[in-house]
Amino acid sequence: MLVSGKSRTRSDRRSIVEKHAASPLDRSRLSPFDDNRLSPYASAEQGDEQMTFDVLQTLVDYHYWARDRLFPAVEALTDEQLRRPLGNSFASVFDTVVHLCGADWIWRSRWEGISPTALPSPDLYDDLARVRAAWEDEEHRIRAIAARLGPDGIARPIEYTGWDGRRQAQPFWQMLQHLVNHGSYHRGQVTTLLRQMNVPPPKSMDLIAFYRERAALT
Repeated sequence: MLVSGKSRTRSDRRSIVEKHAASPLDRSRLSPFDDNRLSPYASAEQGDEQMTFDVLQTLVDYHYWARDRLFPAVEALTDEQLRRPLGNSFASVFDTVVHLCGADWIWRSRWEGISPTALPSPDLYDDLARVRAAWEDEEHRIRAIAARLGPDGIARPIEYTGWDGRRQAQPFWQMLQHLVNHGSYHRGQVTTLLRQMNVPPPKSMDLIAFYRERAALT
């Protein structure tokens, strides 16, 4: 787990949880939201875990490094291959790439105080070049948000309205970490779709490949 914080044994964590479970619950100290509560109790139960700013920046670097490894493989497809319905979370390679870009857009919008109610439709984009341009714009904006928050701000809870209309709040670093993890999941789907069509997949987009390449450049 890429987190920093005090190292605790399993019994230490259990003692903390039991201590708070045995104490009267002061509801006034809990978040007003129904889920994803950011309370002193949750912090204790999670072991005071928090990601460092440097590690978060590294994950952002990885997210866009992997994107840039993905594009040469999908740009080599014909338009028919790109849009061929293959049956997955999203119908085609094109739709999956649009979803990856749309996820950046959704979360960046939430961090800027806007709560979208739907993902961008693939119909908004004529071709991959437009998707890539939009995604690169999201990269610049997301990096700017992280830079503005800085090391002292990434633990700040950010409120937004979820798909179901309920208000939620979580620390910025958790949401950005989720975005990176989400990208890995759907890039894997793209690789599977390419193999189903018997076309070359992207170069490895594994996190360890990113670290190895970065080490070779230093």
